[in-house]
Amino acid sequence: MPLLLADFHLHIYRSHQRELLLRALFSNLSHLAAQITPSSEPPILAAFLADRRRSNLFRDWQRGLIRVLGCSARPLDEFTLLLEPPKGRPVYLFAGRQITTREGLELLTLVTDNDIPDALLFPKAVEMAAQDPGIPVIPWAPGKWLGSRADLIRHGLASLQPHGVLIADPAVRPAGFPQPSLFRFAQKREIPIVAGSDVYPFPGEETLVGSWASIVEGPFDPHRPSESIRALLRQRPLPLCRRVGRRSSLLAAIRRWLNHRFGLTRPEAALSP
Repeated sequence: MPLLLADFHLHIYRSHQRELLLRALFSNLSHLAAQITPSSEPPILAAFLADRRRSNLFRDWQRGLIRVLGCSARPLDEFTLLLEPPKGRPVYLFAGRQITTREGLELLTLVTDNDIPDALLFPKAVEMAAQDPGIPVIPWAPGKWLGSRADLIRHGLASLQPHGVLIADPAVRPAGFPQPSLFRFAQKREIPIVAGSDVYPFPGEETLVGSWASIVEGPFDPHRPSESIRALLRQRPLPLCRRVGRRSSLLAAIRRWLNHRFGLTRPEAALSP
């Protein structure tokens, strides 16, 4: 059965150097792939873009309006690009969207490009995500899964479970920290937890993409990539879903988060695993 190695929460912001970011994506995913048992077939490399509202990066890329030195982008279907470096293995890039609700919670829809407005109440955003053909994902974020918002997340997971919901575990969740209680809630219900870089919109974050990812096992058809990846991610239980790579240390996570929120610190140094 094929293996898919993917960054499930990829951001590419205007403040990022795209050439640097894509080099890191190719390099980091390839590095993780090389650590998988040598006797197995090499995993398929992929990333799931989370365009913010008013960002049309995937659409523009698909139309040939964006060019990045050292990378060609070939459309395969409505929601898939094949990113190819001059040397090395290509990466399947799937379209996706991220919204922020009125409560400050985040919600992703992957393998789709339908806009869901920001600033909706979380239950309404969940309702709209359930009607979208894409894969709904609720990403963990520092300080946002506590108190009354934890109850909203719990209800959102339950509502979206029939639609193949995933939880995204970002690289900024400090290494060595115990899993949040809602991760255990999800695992008991066979809701997969996938890894993604979820980088912040400031220089210095580019080289972290692809360094925290998930291995997923299941059928994948390169001739129908969007359709087959949706079907794969809706399997329950997934035959294999394992997080691999590197999360930030506690100090690095605090520094990155403070810089994102308040611009008080210098960005984390660029490191590849």
